[in-house]
Amino acid sequence: MNRKLSVLIIFLALIIGTALVVRKTTLRSLEKSFLPGISAEAVRSITIRRNNESLLMERSDHLWRLKKPVDIPVRQDKIREFLNKIENMCIGPVISTQSEKMQKFEVDEKAGVQLTLSAKEKSYTVILGKSTADFRGLYIRFPEEQKVYMSKGLNRYYLTWRWQDWAEREIISFQPEELTRFTLTRGKRETEFVSKDGKWSRGKEKTVEKAVPPVVSILKSLRAIDFLKPGEGQEKTHLFDMELFLKNESKKISLYRIEGSYYVQAEPGKVYYKLQKTQGQTLEKLIQ
Repeated sequence: MNRKLSVLIIFLALIIGTALVVRKTTLRSLEKSFLPGISAEAVRSITIRRNNESLLMERSDHLWRLKKPVDIPVRQDKIREFLNKIENMCIGPVISTQSEKMQKFEVDEKAGVQLTLSAKEKSYTVILGKSTADFRGLYIRFPEEQKVYMSKGLNRYYLTWRWQDWAEREIISFQPEELTRFTLTRGKRETEFVSKDGKWSRGKEKTVEKAVPPVVSILKSLRAIDFLKPGEGQEKTHLFDMELFLKNESKKISLYRIEGSYYVQAEPGKVYYKLQKTQGQTLEKLIQ
């Protein structure tokens, strides 16, 4: 009797062990095939669709840029973090194949967030649903399947982001020591500020301009606190255009006052970056 019991226990242990190995192997294979034939480094565009709204981000060389609904540089660190999480997602077993469950897990066409990753010759689409109970993953569905999977590795954090959250908030990037001169243009009037031996002078006056160093410091630290789409906002007042001359390049920005707040436009016809009030006031003093 004891012998038969021992054999039965060993037999059951082998079955359980085999099942665990098969399950582990299946999860590993699913994890590797989540981006079939596409590595995170090969992804050229990302499209996120939710609530009839669409975000499109595209990569040129190694830099990502938001293309829809506006055209603006994006936060490169967040894009890399997002793709890394996608690449390392682990897909578990099928939770349901019932059509009525699609809405419950928010993987239907209405509630789900559709993510499309495109490489040079391939694209990959998945519908991301509600968070799992432990908030460590999502329920997902592939558009061509009527199956709900449980996944781990990506939560809903990025799926709730608006275009303003993806947008890069640094307005202009340069090293202060590389700035040799800059010009301010208001209408037909142009004023030049020149740096020589660590001191700034205004135009031909050659007098030391003490107001410039704080301005250079502000320009280096300019970060948007909000954004405005082209065409939005009333009562626009164009204050001046500024061109910064660096050692190997030049950069231009335009300062506006829109509905009582200060905005900078770094590219003609593109997004307006909202400034802190004190920063806008300091910049405006240069033309007074």
